[in-house]
Amino acid sequence: MRVLGPGILALALFAMALPNRYGITSFHEANTAGHVYTVQSWVHFGTWSLAPILCRTGPQHDIVDKSVRDGEPLLQKAPGLSWLAMVPYQGLVMLNGGVKLPFHWTAMVLALICALLPVALVAIGFYKALKREIAPRYSLLPLLALLLASPIFTYSGMFQDVAPAALLLFGGYLLLAGQRRPAGLVAAGFVIAAAGAINYSYLLFGLVVALVDLARRIIERDGALAAVGLAALGALPVMSALAVYHEVMWGSPLATAYDYLVDPGQIRHHESIGFAWATMGRTLVGPKQGFLFHAPWTAFGLLGLGILAARPASRWRGVTGIAVVLTVVLFTSVMDTNNYDSMPFGRYSVAVYPWLALGLAGLLGAGATSASAGWKWLVPPLVVATIAGGAVYQFATAWTYPYHHPLLASPLWQLNLPLLLNGAHLPPVLLSIFRPWFVPGVEGMEGYPVWVAIGAATMFIALGAAALVSVRTPRRRRLPAVAIGIAAFLVVLFAGHQSVPVPSQVRERVATMDLRADQVPPELHEVVRQARIEARLYEAALTDIKGSAFTPQDVSWRDAGYPETNPWCSP
Repeated sequence: MRVLGPGILALALFAMALPNRYGITSFHEANTAGHVYTVQSWVHFGTWSLAPILCRTGPQHDIVDKSVRDGEPLLQKAPGLSWLAMVPYQGLVMLNGGVKLPFHWTAMVLALICALLPVALVAIGFYKALKREIAPRYSLLPLLALLLASPIFTYSGMFQDVAPAALLLFGGYLLLAGQRRPAGLVAAGFVIAAAGAINYSYLLFGLVVALVDLARRIIERDGALAAVGLAALGALPVMSALAVYHEVMWGSPLATAYDYLVDPGQIRHHESIGFAWATMGRTLVGPKQGFLFHAPWTAFGLLGLGILAARPASRWRGVTGIAVVLTVVLFTSVMDTNNYDSMPFGRYSVAVYPWLALGLAGLLGAGATSASAGWKWLVPPLVVATIAGGAVYQFATAWTYPYHHPLLASPLWQLNLPLLLNGAHLPPVLLSIFRPWFVPGVEGMEGYPVWVAIGAATMFIALGAAALVSVRTPRRRRLPAVAIGIAAFLVVLFAGHQSVPVPSQVRERVATMDLRADQVPPELHEVVRQARIEARLYEAALTDIKGSAFTPQDVSWRDAGYPETNPWCSP
């Protein structure tokens, strides 16, 4: 395990880094664009305003994810991710002769530095903690469930805030739990606050972590007052920087970008925020957002958190995990009621996965000490099967079209998996990481399937090696254990496929169907409508993917801008 464990972790991280989620060069995705434009505007033009970039990117270029104060378009998100990217981007610009680097290449590289790297560092810490807490052979499965079979896989290659924030919050907890050293408590406070500076919702989730730890220290008389002071000392620089930023940008330390929204859809969303049971259902089991759907191993994680909470030695770990998961689910049920966007899976709920991986570790650890032979050859194969099912969904999303359109009932099965099977693949980062202006063309695209195969092999070799280490059964029970695992994996995929609302026979005939004619009975009208949406979005995604092989990055950029047509060029 001394060599095998780090080797499997390295394979997992390589699989996460390999697909270039920004290989689609035909548009600037708005969530990423806000962060990239902020970094580039500050480095090249010395301002927080997005106007210099918007003005020069295209004749009428604009993005939805912005706020406007005093006529200046500004970053709508928490600033931490952009702060984190300033120095790396400045260094890259210096290496390239001081010129502005293209959007998609910048997003790809900054994702590796500012999203994947923090994820990797926390993953190493989590692995070390798991080896101490449970049987070493079970320590790899929870880690790989988190990295390869949850949206952390997809988002770790995107220059967005959810993956680094989720892992930094969890990393801060790993530093905080049971910590008595002053330096460790200061570091924990800093890391948890940093997660909140990267994504505002993690200020709430971090507060929950801190309150549970405070309750533990008070009940166990474990230096609560000193711990609070030291953790607060660590958080102080981050929170002070946020307060100053808000004062400068929004006029008050307590004001935010959401006080200056301009997009009518976003304004309506924020005016109608409220709890909805239907949203909670989508967060739990929905084909797009439901973590029990696209990461079925999380069912074992929930059970494991209950086991941790029930055992005196691990009670506070379980309570913390349950508290965070409940908070995230409730928060999502309030915030995501009508905020349908095209980000993959449920970005508001990405925070749950590290804690559910912790719960999975608790379940496996309890089984390792169980006297039940049946548990040891039955449960681990089921866990491996559900992890493999989740990994298929992540792989298909990251290697094809890392967006899930809200108009599709089941985007994984209606869009991503068909794209993957039909050869609509994204390029690997290795093709362009040292060539910012690389355009692959037909010849470059011919090698994409090879890289997809390499990515799949890397991912499933890592999972297979972890499974072989973890699932140790008597020789006479090995075949039944393998059969159970394979059957469970097929059941996971079959259950997922049942979420597709369009029967194959309708899909084949949809182009010739006329809803106004008698040939389509009324009960099929909605099915036909969904089939047409599916066909339209599939063709659009396919066109974007294929066309990106011929579309230069920032093809419409003009140093002089477009003052005649773009209002953001106005002085």
